[in-house]
Amino acid sequence: MSLISERVDSTQKVLIVNNKNTDFISYLKQVLEKYSINTYFSSTLPANKESFDLIFILNPRQDIKEYARSESNYILFFIRNSSKANNVTKQIQKKNIKNIKVIYLNNEIFVGRELERIIWFIFSNNNETQLNIQTTYINNSANNQDQKRIFKYVPKKMWIRISLISILLFFLSIIPLLTASSYFLYRSASAVKANDNQKAQILLTYAKIPLNSATFIYGITRPAYLMFSLALIPDNTIDINNRLENIIEKSISISKNGEIFVASLFEKNKNSDQINSQLIRIDKIKDDINQLSNELILLNQKVPDNRGFFESVKSEVTKLSEDLVKAQAISKDIKEILAYNGEKKYLLLFANNMELRPGGGFIGSFGILTIKDFTIENIEIYDVYDADGQLKTHINPPDPIRK
Repeated sequence: MSLISERVDSTQKVLIVNNKNTDFISYLKQVLEKYSINTYFSSTLPANKESFDLIFILNPRQDIKEYARSESNYILFFIRNSSKANNVTKQIQKKNIKNIKVIYLNNEIFVGRELERIIWFIFSNNNETQLNIQTTYINNSANNQDQKRIFKYVPKKMWIRISLISILLFFLSIIPLLTASSYFLYRSASAVKANDNQKAQILLTYAKIPLNSATFIYGITRPAYLMFSLALIPDNTIDINNRLENIIEKSISISKNGEIFVASLFEKNKNSDQINSQLIRIDKIKDDINQLSNELILLNQKVPDNRGFFESVKSEVTKLSEDLVKAQAISKDIKEILAYNGEKKYLLLFANNMELRPGGGFIGSFGILTIKDFTIENIEIYDVYDADGQLKTHINPPDPIRK
């Protein structure tokens, strides 16, 4: 049959007893006040307990004899403790106690239909001693109204607490994201240094995901960081990570294009399209070197001085910048060095440093390298004695040597 809850006298007073004021108690008070019942809370059972019409006790620990001797009516709530609820009910029925009822709940939140059953059980003159409430959640359209009531009866304090925690977690989420990004960027840079471009590219992809997420979140939360003067560290960290990402990308690009270009130097009989492809690759390498050099200079300015790990990083960045300056100088003349639209021959001297000479060592052999249109056409190696005494006439040495 359907259960009907009638509005009770507004002068009725209910005391809720528990060792602390929980969200469930706030929830229960809100429900009772909806029915115009004056509700009070106490952490212990007061001396003037007879002044209350009903006393709710959550998970009681005292023997029921203490409650049976009182003139007040008691509702004993047992939450997630069915065995104790059943034992207390048996004692009530065995001793025929009339002023105590038992309610068992398997959850601290209940919906509208279960609420009607609880109110009816408490305030009706029925002879039942125990009420069991088994809360279930069914996600379908027929129960949407009941699901809405759950949110309706959740205390406002809980919503405020959840909201504040969610906002705080959102603000602080950039910390683990930037930490993960820095870790993957460090490993990617180590892979580049070990000339493992495939691994470096994979790790760089992993680093981009948390870095992009952190950048997006920080764009929203930065005003709050500025308000508390906390923006400097995340500003620098994001900037450093972005520059590291660009540096690694350019390093991988230079390495890949360099490998392909060096391999193409040994391909003979190139057509015009292949030579143009080499020209494009040279321009790409030069552009990447220039951008990489600029990024390293800016990164060097961001890295802190004299701070343990950062000191070694700064030293390595400085060395890389110096090496890139040399690479930039060579890249300007690379077309002429590799005989674009022409042919060049280079003398290679193989000096033995175990037989020291003013030039670095005894020249035991030499080679002649022929380059034409970005192609190594030929290399010939001779023993130094093959050329000894072969000159029949006097040949003046080049001007730098004569001077």
